[in-house]
Amino acid sequence: MTVGGSTEFSYMLLLSGSATAGDIPLTVSIKYVDSKGVQGTAIETITVPVENLVQFSLMQDQGIVAKRGSTQTLEADLLLIGTGRVEFTQIQVLAEPPVIQVAGSTEYIGAIDPDSPVPFTLKFAVSNSSVTGDYNLTLRITYLNSRNIRQNATISVPLSVTSNTTNVNPPVSDGGIWGWIKRLFGLQ
Repeated sequence: MTVGGSTEFSYMLLLSGSATAGDIPLTVSIKYVDSKGVQGTAIETITVPVENLVQFSLMQDQGIVAKRGSTQTLEADLLLIGTGRVEFTQIQVLAEPPVIQVAGSTEYIGAIDPDSPVPFTLKFAVSNSSVTGDYNLTLRITYLNSRNIRQNATISVPLSVTSNTTNVNPPVSDGGIWGWIKRLFGLQ
C-alpha cells in the first residue's frame, strides 16, 4: 500500500442464536511488513450493533367482512415472533380508504414477549361512500426495541366491503383470551 492509501476487507460473521442484543466489541488485529521489512501489528477494537429479530403476526389468519358505513370491531391476538422482548407496544388501525379511524382505533398493549399471544380489540369504520370490493385493513404496531429506539411494523388483514343493503353474517370472533384458550385446548 502507498502512503495515505486504503483498502477494504469483508468478513462474514456468524452470531450465535443465544447472543443477546446490544453492542458486541470485536478486536481486529492486522499484521503487516513495512517498507523496511520490519513486521508490525495494529490492533483496533470495533463495535458491532446486534438487534433482536422482531416480526409480528396475528395468531390466526382472519378476514373481515364489513358493510359500507358500518363500524366494526376487530378482536385478535398479536404474536411476536422474535428473539427478544419489545416494550411500550401500541397497535392502531391506519386510516386508509375505505377505513376511517374512530374512538377505539388505538390500543396500548405494553411489553410483549416472544411466542406469547396478546389479545387486543380495535374499532374502525368503513366509509359510506366506499366502493364494494376487497381491501386490506392495515394495523401499525409501534414499539421500543432493545436499544429503546421507537420502531414501526405493519400487518395487513383482508377486508371485504359489501353493500349496506346486503345481509352479511358477522364473522365469529376467534380473538381475545377466550379464543386463545379454545385454540389451546383444540376446541376450534
